[in-house]
Amino acid sequence: NGVTDLGYYDRGYRTAQWPNLLLNTLVLRSALFTYAQLRDDTARLRKSMSMVIWLIISMGAPIALALAISASDLVLLLYGERWLPAVPILRLLVIAAMLRPIWDNTFALFIGTGQPRRAIWIGALQLAIIIGLGWLLSGLYGPLGVGAAVIVAYVAGLAVAQRVTAGQLQLDLVSLFAKPLLAAVLVVAGYVVLSRLLPFEDWPLTVRVLGKGGYAVIGYYAISFLL
Repeated sequence: NGVTDLGYYDRGYRTAQWPNLLLNTLVLRSALFTYAQLRDDTARLRKSMSMVIWLIISMGAPIALALAISASDLVLLLYGERWLPAVPILRLLVIAAMLRPIWDNTFALFIGTGQPRRAIWIGALQLAIIIGLGWLLSGLYGPLGVGAAVIVAYVAGLAVAQRVTAGQLQLDLVSLFAKPLLAAVLVVAGYVVLSRLLPFEDWPLTVRVLGKGGYAVIGYYAISFLL
């Protein structure tokens, strides 16, 4: 049973990492060098940090929403019916997959500005949370508990990082995160309504995946533009 749960977790984790793979390739590799060059220019460093976070959210959130909304059909299409128990794990880990590049960006900030010890200590805190809370929650909720522990670890790490950099960077967190979060909530709410009005289950499997994924991407960008 433990091996089976591990297999479901692994499949959900690997699929949830799709946005992160894209962001690491296109954004985060260059962020470290940017922060290193601007370490003594607080105003430009703050602007660069905000722009990278905006890029991460703008590029990653639509993909994450598409994965979450089409999860059951996507898993069925890619892996087959026997992997359907991985669907709730995938949907939960999509949240972790969006938090990770934001943390990776913060890690790059610490390294680029000559503060590697802060990154190490926060990383140690995250590891302790995953081990301790993950062990506790895995006994209660299985793979979902482990996923929840990972999310808590990322949130805790980002909260500590914000605390120690607040005086220097003074990022506008409401501007960076409130509107994307509202857009995501509205997209999910819209999908719930549409799922009751449209006969999704009568559509061919591939059409369902493309339709739900396309709705998530287009809906997110449209709502973000209106906001």
